[in-house]
Amino acid sequence: MKHLPLTLALVLALSQLAWSQSPNNAAGTQTVSSNEQFRIVEVDDPAMQMRAGGMLIPADWKFAGTIARVGGCHGNGAQGKWIAQSPDGLTAVAVFPGSTWHDTTSESMARIMSQNGCDPVDITKAATFLQRVVLPDLRPSATVDRVDPLGPEDQAMLKQQLQKLQDNSDAMARQSMQMGLRKLFRPDLHSLDGAIARIHYSINGQEVDETVATIVH
Repeated sequence: MKHLPLTLALVLALSQLAWSQSPNNAAGTQTVSSNEQFRIVEVDDPAMQMRAGGMLIPADWKFAGTIARVGGCHGNGAQGKWIAQSPDGLTAVAVFPGSTWHDTTSESMARIMSQNGCDPVDITKAATFLQRVVLPDLRPSATVDRVDPLGPEDQAMLKQQLQKLQDNSDAMARQSMQMGLRKLFRPDLHSLDGAIARIHYSINGQEVDETVATIVH
């Protein structure tokens, strides 16, 4: 069983210290217009030496971003990593690369995985991923006020995405059967789960309230 969590952190009320901890590879920027309230920022891929994408942010916000490639047991390929911060340093939005892991119900397979240096990880829920992995790594000194499910609009989005994933899986299974590959006929089963953690902590005397959200596939 393979799980591909996509970690999205919405960070509010950060101090200037948080900005100094942002990604080191600053993205290229381009002002839409001197009279506009927004500007285009671009994220570079240092490995491919090319632009990877862009987005609109408020014109006076700071920005840093890159395409990260995290290795090891939980690496999940090339993914964007960026942070945008208001001029006063009190509000920011950040996106972090997701992780991947494998789990198994087979004791023998679990031993093989452990011998290869990657223990099984029995996480299927976003709230568990937040509490066991994301928050201890991202904000180890923070106090967790509560962990909630996603809001109705995001839940509806997940439901639509899940239906698309399952429809594609069923279509691939039917195609395999038509080609005579009966061993591949059973379709993959997908699940999507999201959660939001409300946390608070202090940086250099500045109280920080933060919302961290994630989706686990």
